[in-house]
Amino acid sequence: MKKTVYILLLVLFMSYTTAMADIPRSENDIPSNITNPPVSKLITNVFVDTELRQALRDIAAQAGINIVADNSVQGWVTADLKDVPLEKALEIVLAGGGYTYRWMDDYYLVGLPDVKSTTFNSLTATEHIQMKHLDAASIAGLLSDFYSPYIKVDPVNNIISITASREIIDRIKQDISQLDKPRKQVIIESAVIELSESGGENLEGSFGLSLPVGEPQETAGTAGLEYSYTGGIVFNLDSAQKIWLKLEALVGEGKAKVRATPKISTIDGKEASIELGREEYVIITTGTETTLTRTLQMIKGGITLKILPKVIETGTSEPDSILLTIATEVSDVKIGTETPTALRRVVSTTVRIKDNQTVVIGGLKHESENEIIEKVPILGDLPIIGVLFSSKRKTRESSDVVILLTCRVVNDLEVSK
Repeated sequence: MKKTVYILLLVLFMSYTTAMADIPRSENDIPSNITNPPVSKLITNVFVDTELRQALRDIAAQAGINIVADNSVQGWVTADLKDVPLEKALEIVLAGGGYTYRWMDDYYLVGLPDVKSTTFNSLTATEHIQMKHLDAASIAGLLSDFYSPYIKVDPVNNIISITASREIIDRIKQDISQLDKPRKQVIIESAVIELSESGGENLEGSFGLSLPVGEPQETAGTAGLEYSYTGGIVFNLDSAQKIWLKLEALVGEGKAKVRATPKISTIDGKEASIELGREEYVIITTGTETTLTRTLQMIKGGITLKILPKVIETGTSEPDSILLTIATEVSDVKIGTETPTALRRVVSTTVRIKDNQTVVIGGLKHESENEIIEKVPILGDLPIIGVLFSSKRKTRESSDVVILLTCRVVNDLEVSK
């Protein structure tokens, strides 16, 4: 009898252990000594309007790992998975809600990569991206506003720091790589030529140019030249060489003088400036007859050019184009017995030229008028009768200024030479 009972108990025990082996393991039964993500696990399952947290539990049971979802995870999912790698399966079921996941040594943590989320620090990583060509602040300003909560700019070290999920980090890095490219170098060669009145008339007569300084107007050119005059600026895009040859002839005849031939280099999108002028120091007297105050004041005069080049790539065998924004200022200092004045004429314009083409800027009339006082020492300073021992005369100088700008796009190898 006892033998029969023992046999029955043995049969029941073996049946129980066999049934337990067929039951899928729960999350509590999953070993906790896993250190590497089980990326080789393949998931096969069909979800039809399945609650997202339930889908994660099914994937966890099939993969034999723990998947912990924070309180933000909710919603429904429909997906057909067949032999899909574990992490790819997670990406598929989490994509609809914008959720992300991260391996935490022995389990996956799932949640929303929001800075307000309690699991944000656990779900995200931080990377520091060193800018190679442009400044970090400029690049950060060009990125989508969506990324603003995830990035910080270090302007001193020119670094952008990203704290976000792996997917967002990869996307931001991809966008930065598209923006942080070397800018092309632009060489600007200029020649500033001052024409006497006869030289200016000679140039006008040769090409039908009219170079007055006054109200904006438009004038038709001759001799195959096409240009427009607006506020004292003449642009000639195709026949600058002809004007240059004529200017060289006028220099040889003494009717023109080359004042400067500056050459500067800048990069695409950065402003360059050329300043050719003088500084006049005058004594300014203020106050009453009994209390006079004299101060020394500086007045600048001359020509200032500010040039902003923007390279427009054609993407073909044709040379690149350059969009030039040019601001020109001509200042004339007038010094007399009264308070000195500086007459300024400022004109800004934009023109598009081809690489290695020349822009001619004319119609910049430079005038200066001074009053010279000559007197006998001591006697000329006497009250009332001092005018008998002094004389006044005015001098006036007038000339036309022509500026030639040639812009050339170069690569880094040419610049290094």
